[in-house]
Amino acid sequence: MLKKFHSAINKIASIDYFMKQKRDGELIFYIFFKNYIVPRD
Repeated sequence: MLKKFHSAINKIASIDYFMKQKRDGELIFYIFFKNYIVPRD
């Protein structure tokens, strides 16, 4: 459970980073990659 919480924090931080950088293409790819390609716990 702690691992999932930590993963969620990392995801939010990464999205925030990409939003600040205004790299929308990478943001979309990152979300797709995290949600569909990387196996979930």
